[in-house]
Amino acid sequence: MSEKYIGTKFTTNFLSQQPVQHSQISELKKWCSIFAQKGLSPALPGGGFGGNLSFRCSNGFIITATGANLQNISASQLVLVKKIKGNTVFVEGKQQPSSEAILHYALYTKRPKVNAIFHGHNLLNSKLISQYNIPITAKKQPYGSYAQIKEVLKICANYDILLIKQHGFISMAANMNSAGKQILDIIDKG
Repeated sequence: MSEKYIGTKFTTNFLSQQPVQHSQISELKKWCSIFAQKGLSPALPGGGFGGNLSFRCSNGFIITATGANLQNISASQLVLVKKIKGNTVFVEGKQQPSSEAILHYALYTKRPKVNAIFHGHNLLNSKLISQYNIPITAKKQPYGSYAQIKEVLKICANYDILLIKQHGFISMAANMNSAGKQILDIIDKG
């Protein structure tokens, strides 16, 4: 990702600043650590780390905080996104949600059977893209922008893995284990 990281590009409305609690948080933290160990959440120009992971829950979705170091993520770096209205993200937690929270929201809305979305910063090589028939967005767009979301939504309906041009990948599945394993199976073959 060559674009300088500047944080979120939306307004956050904190409904509560209590730490997020959920029975699946330990699994999310495990996958965050794996992503960090595999180099899928690198340090970004301007500060912070790339990559964000989320899972759907009964009252929204839980996502990593913006710029969080996934290697040693703590409960205070997880945010419950309850709803999004316009350019305002309504959350519970102590930190800003990932700068791509609106992208996760759009994908959960478009794909109701998806319950986990993992986004990492690895462009994959052309051999893997061809071998696994992985679609790529047509244009490079700024991260966290509505233009980027529009590009992703154009191709996401029939694919569980896709690439965002010059940015990274998205892996979506019915659960966290599947979202993680399906992308690692591809990356480990590269």
